[in-house]
Amino acid sequence: MSLRSHLASGCVVLSFALVGCSDDGQLRPARMRVGTATSGDVVFAAVVEDDVSVYVCGGDTTFATHTRWFRDIPLDDDGAFEATLEGWTISGNAETDDITADLVGPAGEQVALAGASVPDDGLAGLYTREIDGCTTGLVVRGPDDDPQTQGTWCDDQGQFAQVIVLPPVVLTAEGIHVEVMRPDPLGLTDFYVAPF
Repeated sequence: MSLRSHLASGCVVLSFALVGCSDDGQLRPARMRVGTATSGDVVFAAVVEDDVSVYVCGGDTTFATHTRWFRDIPLDDDGAFEATLEGWTISGNAETDDITADLVGPAGEQVALAGASVPDDGLAGLYTREIDGCTTGLVVRGPDDDPQTQGTWCDDQGQFAQVIVLPPVVLTAEGIHVEVMRPDPLGLTDFYVAPF
């Protein structure tokens, strides 16, 4: 399956992973985690439930190379996970409230990731929109009064561009208002990304 299809289907997969059952049959909420690379400009969001799905979003220098979805990764009993997608491998551990992972690229490039759970009722989390044949993702981190945002648009032709959040960063009924300068001839467009 191509990266495009993984990116395009990631929103749907994650949206159905929000609630699950524990071994004793009790309903439990999914755990959204957001975090950053320990160095570099990569951020990520993950949903940890009976499995884990991770959206990795590159920054100024890596949005076209490091942005990708890893979805439905099985979790070992101790929270360990590993998956490979188109030459990229992610492996890590999902603790009770934290997540750590290593992302390794086909040329041996390595990115260490670390994140923590975020409140269900806060602005921090993952926002997505299916547009131009691919799933645009936006990761919001930090407190509601000083959020940090980073996102990547993609299309079904393998093109990428950075997402720009239109200030102020607020969640409306439609989602968070963003714009993207898509490669020519597509040009500038604005739309909303919604929490999944």
